[in-house]
Amino acid sequence: MKYLNEYSESNFDLLINDRIIAPSHPDNPAIVGSDQVIYWRDLYDEIKKWHSKYLELNLNRNTPLILYGHKEANFLVSIYACITYKIPFIPIDIIYPTQRLLEIASLSNTPYYYDVISNTFKTTNVDYIEFDEDSVAYIMFTSGSTGKPKGVVIGRESVYDLMRWMYNDFKLGEKPVFMNQALFNFDLSMYETFGTLVYGGTCICISQETTTDSEKFYQALNYYQPTVWVSTPSFSYKQLLSQDFNSSFLKNLKHFLFCGEILSKNLVKHLRKRFPSAIIYNTYGPTEATVATTLIEISDQHLHSEMELLPIGESRSGSTLTLENDEIVISGAHVMRKYIGAKAEDNNRLTINQDGMRSFRTGDIGKLIDNIWYCFGREDNQIKLNGYRIELHEIEERLMNLPIVDSAVVLPLKKEDGSIVRLVAFCKFKTIIDKENLVNLLKKNLPSYMIPSEFINIDNFPVTNNSKVDTKSLLSRYNNNECEIIK
Repeated sequence: MKYLNEYSESNFDLLINDRIIAPSHPDNPAIVGSDQVIYWRDLYDEIKKWHSKYLELNLNRNTPLILYGHKEANFLVSIYACITYKIPFIPIDIIYPTQRLLEIASLSNTPYYYDVISNTFKTTNVDYIEFDEDSVAYIMFTSGSTGKPKGVVIGRESVYDLMRWMYNDFKLGEKPVFMNQALFNFDLSMYETFGTLVYGGTCICISQETTTDSEKFYQALNYYQPTVWVSTPSFSYKQLLSQDFNSSFLKNLKHFLFCGEILSKNLVKHLRKRFPSAIIYNTYGPTEATVATTLIEISDQHLHSEMELLPIGESRSGSTLTLENDEIVISGAHVMRKYIGAKAEDNNRLTINQDGMRSFRTGDIGKLIDNIWYCFGREDNQIKLNGYRIELHEIEERLMNLPIVDSAVVLPLKKEDGSIVRLVAFCKFKTIIDKENLVNLLKKNLPSYMIPSEFINIDNFPVTNNSKVDTKSLLSRYNNNECEIIK
């Protein structure tokens, strides 16, 4: 597709026409949802039906719309409708409490949301204030250090650039079948969402209920036989427990596409044994760079090199990576437009030069060796757990907002290889309650993956000579069983 070389709205329209309006493979499934299958021949009709309902809202141009659902087919229909009709969307999964939805609606001035399950549009009771950005594709809300979520504004040019990159460089074969298990408010899922669109493939949307039941999960995989596995390394590690996670059972699985965490040599070695002919891609990039910005096919040479880490690859065309005091800085059309609801120091991580080129300081430590990039982890208080990006400060703020907590520090427990096992909250309580009730209080404002696994009662926090909390001392107490764990 020649028009994939350069972004313009007319080229975007050509892509929509080729893939959605006049598909070349109408009898193939486009979306396999948790509730129904939608074929390419029917997709445009479903999009038009959705859009006719949307028009009844009579919203102004550029008004964002929240999409609230899980793995139903209409979640993807609504995303494709928003892309087709230039409607900025904000995906939120139903694992989030409604309070979180309303908080995001308030931050983004979003007056309505689409309830995927009921196939209806509902009010958020938020007054609309005109959005000051044109041609926005989506706004992805992530954990924020202020104690509230922050929105990453991604332009249509960035989504187009993602599809161009995937089509030209990923080599995923004819009409690939993507396994989608990442939530749609996790930007990893945009690989499957827009990969399906640009390749004219199939997206298998697997519910969280299914992925957590090994028998159901592998029944679904066996039935639909994906060709492309997209996940964090942590998710694949869990699959090693299943005897069905191999090429004999998943005969069509030819590509692994990883992002969201450091990919270990140990995992790749296991995958090599179970899927000897599969191609394993490692990619890297923050949400602010539209899913990812580097790509590399992991080879045996990488596995047997003296480097402890696997490389994250080369920067995609149209993107530039540089280092500032060892911190990776990403520049290009795929970099976000701006933040919503972020504090000043976060906003300062984005710069725009005189030519309009956007650059983002990632907070990741990197190094360029023989023209290949490596990432050595984060330099700040932001972590990734099971692929989800989490600001520890947000959890601390939520804890300290509880009337029973005076102060709190949340720390990640790590393995020797640096991977994060779980979160532990050290709290100075005003009133001690049991763990179950404490978790239930947090669930009102936090998704389950942000809730610490353990809560420690502490009388006073140790401090360093700089009057900062001595986190090393806290972890030492924990590791030496010198803490009171809330049961």
